[in-house]
Amino acid sequence: MSQPEKPRSPIDPARNVLEVVTNLKAGLRNSDRKVAELVLENPGVVLGATLAKTARRARVSEPTVIRFCEAIGCSGFRDFKLRLAQSLALGMPANHTVLAPGDSPSTLADKVFDDTMNSLNWARRRLDKDAVALAIGALERARRIEFFGFGASGILALDAQQKFPLFGVPCLAHTDSHQQFIAAAMMHPGDVAVAISNTGQTVGIIQVARVARKNGATVIGISGRIAV
Repeated sequence: MSQPEKPRSPIDPARNVLEVVTNLKAGLRNSDRKVAELVLENPGVVLGATLAKTARRARVSEPTVIRFCEAIGCSGFRDFKLRLAQSLALGMPANHTVLAPGDSPSTLADKVFDDTMNSLNWARRRLDKDAVALAIGALERARRIEFFGFGASGILALDAQQKFPLFGVPCLAHTDSHQQFIAAAMMHPGDVAVAISNTGQTVGIIQVARVARKNGATVIGISGRIAV
């Protein structure tokens, strides 16, 4: 005889409940999945609906809606709606902002803004502010600053090269692998190397950072992910 499904651990308050529903949907019971699909398709409608209305719209029973809430880590329907409101305030998750061929200009504009706000909130919740403070201190004391990056990260490096001289510090950006290695090899204590890599795993950037640090420079890494 199968055991009843146990409620999952409470949701981390920092997580977007819509992202949680998206990730867990495939593993839910068929009836619970109907509620998940309704939530993902019409989160604003669910937010303004009662338990009874939500059940009717999803074509399930009220206990099923409550079970769905517990299955994704909420203590009940009220707790779920609170977290849903918080998620909508933070912006829609990425799957809601993917551009589609049939989108109207108005929808396209909304998706672009939603994606931007969601990205900013994602970064804000995960930003290591202590590390940012250390980086600012190093940049303030820098004798000169060298920026390193490839591709899109190289564009960020070039942009930084245009802005940072305003603080009175000599700055250069390097996007060619040979120039990067030479520049890193010529760095000294008091210099700062800013290594930019979206994945945090770009081999050339990691090697350049190691060379700069070996020569006594302070290395600041900027990445969208944690390197493994």
